[in-house]
Order: sequence, then structure tokens, then C-alpha cells
Amino acid sequence: VRIRKSARKQQGGWEVMDNKILVSIAVLTYNHEHYLREALDSILMQQVDFTYEVVVGDDCSTDQTRVILETYERNHPGIFKVLYRTENIGTTRNAYDVFTHCEGQYIAQLEGDDFWTDPHKLLKQVQFLESHEQYIAVAHSCNVLCEDIALKESYEAFYDCRDGAVFEFADYIKKPFAGHTCTMLYRNIFCNDQLDYRIFYEADHFIGDQTLNLLLVMQGKVFCMAAKMSTYRLISKVGAENFASQSLKSNPLKQRWNYLSKLSEYSMHNGCESLINVDIRTVYWFNSLKALMKDFNTLNYEIFGFFTKMVFKSPSMLLHLPTNVLKQVKTSQRRMKVR
Repeated sequence: VRIRKSARKQQGGWEVMDNKILVSIAVLTYNHEHYLREALDSILMQQVDFTYEVVVGDDCSTDQTRVILETYERNHPGIFKVLYRTENIGTTRNAYDVFTHCEGQYIAQLEGDDFWTDPHKLLKQVQFLESHEQYIAVAHSCNVLCEDIALKESYEAFYDCRDGAVFEFADYIKKPFAGHTCTMLYRNIFCNDQLDYRIFYEADHFIGDQTLNLLLVMQGKVFCMAAKMSTYRLISKVGAENFASQSLKSNPLKQRWNYLSKLSEYSMHNGCESLINVDIRTVYWFNSLKALMKDFNTLNYEIFGFFTKMVFKSPSMLLHLPTNVLKQVKTSQRRMKVR
């Protein structure tokens, strides 16, 4: 992993790379042969008046992803910089390595199965950050590609950005996303030494979006745009790998709790608040109870026991438990009606 310590300058209070590249587009790929061309073409269609680079991290794909990348490298010399892995290093380690190779003042992010839909997306976001130095990033709403209509609408609502809204640390505790990563443009924080950015891959091998949002709001504010200028592919079709699909399959409740705990410790270590409050603890306890009632097995019983001990160790949580559980029941009922 290459960390740059030189060729930097100050610009409007932000540390930036001292070169001609304004935007680095970080593309993360793994077995995306069915979708990669659409993703890369959505980058190349961007109408901009600045220099950009496309830094791709291919995590040792076993399909035709590498062949596709080599073709784009040949056809677009000077734009694509591809990091080919000789072994699979995992989603977040791959992403971190890509970030540390980005030389632009700003970073935009795109996974190999998502794509941009507005040819002026980058230009709009760059113009905003160039004229609003008080913000560290800008995000926007996105379309979600999914055959399950209820799931599609749920995720689009979750990633919806209210036009003009400002996302800060206090908002992160309630919901750890300013917007989906395929919608964000942010200042290249990885060229500064403000924080230890290794937390990006140390917190979890698969989940990185919550970590990125935390790193941003610990250093600044995110501006939100309502326009839908990207499409997030939630579930890949048969024959392709998808980070979201993997995450849905491989992130049980305890793993998510461990991830959140690491981020919370990191936040407090760097002078910010804990990310875990009574409401969040209640959500995890309630979800562990639902999982146990749905499938009474040894693993679910152990996880329920873990969160139950956590409840009884906290008098304040016991006091608020009935009210918070009632809120969770009502939330579950609303979701059932939607489906």
C-alpha cells in the first residue's frame, strides 16, 4: 500500500495533492464481467472541463473482468490506472489500496456493477465543492435496480437525499449514510494525516461504506442533493458477483455489532462521541429476539443471550426497554404493511 507523504499543498483549509488531476474515480471490481462495461462507460460519458483519472482495483477476478479492464486501458491511455491483484485481498483492503493510489483532489467512487446516469454528475459536484469550502463532500439520491419492488422502494427511501440537507456527525449516529457511495464526491482525505485510515479495512473485511461516511463526518460536513444521478444495483443477476449480495448473505447480527463497536471505539479514540446509544442497543436486542423466535437454534440462542446480558448490565436501558421495544414492534408492523 502506497501512502503519499509529499507533493501536497493547502487549499482553502484542506490539504490537497499538488498535481493537475482534479478528480480520481475509484472503481472496485470483483467478477463484474456482466456489468463492468456499463459502469466504465458511465464514467467516460461524463462531460467535464477538468483532468480526471480512473483508478481500478480488481480483486483477483476469476471471470472476464480483467480482459475488459485491459481493453479499456488500451483504448483510453492515460485515463485508467488498474491495480490487478494476484490474490483476493477482500473488499475493504482492495478499496483502501485504491484510495491510497488516488492522486486527485477529489475522489468519486463506483463499484463495478453500479453506474452513473447523468453526464454532468461529476461537473455539478466538483463545481459545488470548489465554491463551498466548508463542506468535505457532496452526495445525492440514487435509483436502485432490484426486481423486488418493495425492496427497491425501501432502499431508495433509505438513500434518499433531501435537497439542501447537511449531513453531520450527529446525523451519522441516527443513520450512518449521507448517501450511497456511488453518489458521493469527497475531498481526498487519504492524502492527509488527520486520522489513521487503516480502520477502513481493519473494522470489517466486507463493509466499508459506513466507515467512509464516519471518516468524512469526523472531519467535515456533507451537502445533499436530491437529484438521482446514479444507479445502485442491489442484487446481481445469476452468474455475477455483487458486493451487496455478499453483504446480505454474510453479515449476521453479531458481526454487524462487532463492526459498529469497532467504529464507535475509533470515534471515541479520536475525540468524538460513541456511536452506540440506548436506542441502538435496543434495536440489536429486539432483532436478536426476532431471529431466535424465527429459528430457535444454538447460534441464535447464543446471540440473544449476548444482547440480553448487555440489556441487564445497563439500568438506563432496562428503564427505556419497554418504550423502545414498542417502537420496534410498530416499525416492524409498518414494514409488513408495505410488503
